[in-house]
Amino acid sequence: MRAQRNIVVLLALGLGLVLASFGIARAEDYPTRPIRIIVPYTAGGTVDILARTLSQKITDTLGWQFVIDNRPGAGGNIGTEVVARSAPDGYTLLFSTSTPLTTNLTLYKSIRYNTEKDLDSLVLLADSSVFVVATPSFPAKTVADVIRIAKEKPNTVSVGSSGFGTLGHFLATRLNKLADGNVAHVPYRGGVPAMTAAAAGDIPLAIVDSTAALPFVKAGTVRGIAVSGRKRMASAPDLPSMPESGFPDLTMEVWVASMAPKGTPPDVMKKLYNAMQDAMKTAPIREAMAKQGLDPIDDMGLEKFGEFISREIPRWRQIVQESGLQVE
Repeated sequence: MRAQRNIVVLLALGLGLVLASFGIARAEDYPTRPIRIIVPYTAGGTVDILARTLSQKITDTLGWQFVIDNRPGAGGNIGTEVVARSAPDGYTLLFSTSTPLTTNLTLYKSIRYNTEKDLDSLVLLADSSVFVVATPSFPAKTVADVIRIAKEKPNTVSVGSSGFGTLGHFLATRLNKLADGNVAHVPYRGGVPAMTAAAAGDIPLAIVDSTAALPFVKAGTVRGIAVSGRKRMASAPDLPSMPESGFPDLTMEVWVASMAPKGTPPDVMKKLYNAMQDAMKTAPIREAMAKQGLDPIDDMGLEKFGEFISREIPRWRQIVQESGLQVE
């Protein structure tokens, strides 16, 4: 009996070593099958285009295969949850804006994932700001002008955004606070309708993403006042940032990142990280990002990106709580 037990133990140990060796080999050979990229938005949007462009560049360079899986809904929460619940083997990744990773954690009353507990930070790819623009007849040329006019002429200043719970909505809420409650928010079904209303003079101001705003600004049908980020945007170098405008507390940006399920092997994460960073440095990717109104972010590193998210979550918790907004 003792001999039989010893044989069983030896067989178990041997099998463990074989499986361990197999696991190491799989990590070294990764990937051996297509990698699924979950985009929690509809096809054809900014994040979707970036995911497809970046993955194609990696395919052309390294031969890796990718499958883009669009899972829109609930402000990005549905697709994000899919990744959070996926196996941490490197074959399911998330390409998303910062919204479901930071803002939605407080904005939505019911949410079934935790960014820091369920996801690993992979690559911070790019960021973008929203544009503050005015209809030509509105006299404000700076953010300070907007606040001053709203105070001097109560209940006459309204701001259009691309919808409830968007970056433009949160910025309008903070402008309203600075203007003693005299800035009204008008949600539209997207950035282009809001810009069309501003260009027609239906509303004095609009705060929307760069993709919707830039064509109107370049055509001169609206006047750019500022961008919401901490720095100027490459696509609109003449527009001052919020700190330059004298309002650093109004700084708001949306960023685009890739995440993986929590517990994805470090060596697999490193392979993915290096592949994405190398692709990000190429001219085709930079050009594609510029067309989408995105500014690339310099190589931050896996660890620093995780620290960055840990700072962003409480910052957005405060912004959302101050706004009083919440989705059931």
